[in-house]
Amino acid sequence: MTKLFLKKLNILKQHGIENKIPNISYEIGMFLNMIIKNKNIKNVLEIGTANGYSTIWMAEALKATGGMITTFEISIPSYKEAQENFKKFKLNKYIDSIFEDFLKEDKILKNKNIKKFDLIFIDGQKNKTLDFFNKAKKLLKDGGIIIVDDVIKFKNKMSEFYKYIEKQNKFYYIILPIDIDDGIMMIINKKLHK
Repeated sequence: MTKLFLKKLNILKQHGIENKIPNISYEIGMFLNMIIKNKNIKNVLEIGTANGYSTIWMAEALKATGGMITTFEISIPSYKEAQENFKKFKLNKYIDSIFEDFLKEDKILKNKNIKKFDLIFIDGQKNKTLDFFNKAKKLLKDGGIIIVDDVIKFKNKMSEFYKYIEKQNKFYYIILPIDIDDGIMMIINKKLHK
């Protein structure tokens, strides 16, 4: 990761702040980038592209591992802006950007011969987090990781998800307060990590 890459990312982040785009923090971006490289992750699913800031963090790591990210967005302006940003960062070939509602989509993933994902990053509408999780967990590879963003700041909007995750017995989870005002939840399958 070069200084120029980080400088361009900082400019994109500032643009997001000025335009009230709900991007992840620098710290979470770095965390996602490092976990992909450290675990040699090849196949990532992202739910919620926005302007592509988080996608770019992960795609830069996937360039190093020879992997690919499939990312879903339902806002036309966000989707179009993300496409331009992917071109600016020259990471297009590591990104499969889909303009579609992830919850309604089934054919695209089947047609792309994607069986399972190593890492799934959920950062879509907070009140749909449980729906995203229930669909995403079926697409998770054995030993894979699900990461949910904004679990501290928007806990009230994720109340159904919290009720589910606290009562279930199939997954381990931990909340990591990575940045100043929020954090992520990491989730792994219990049966694979005893």
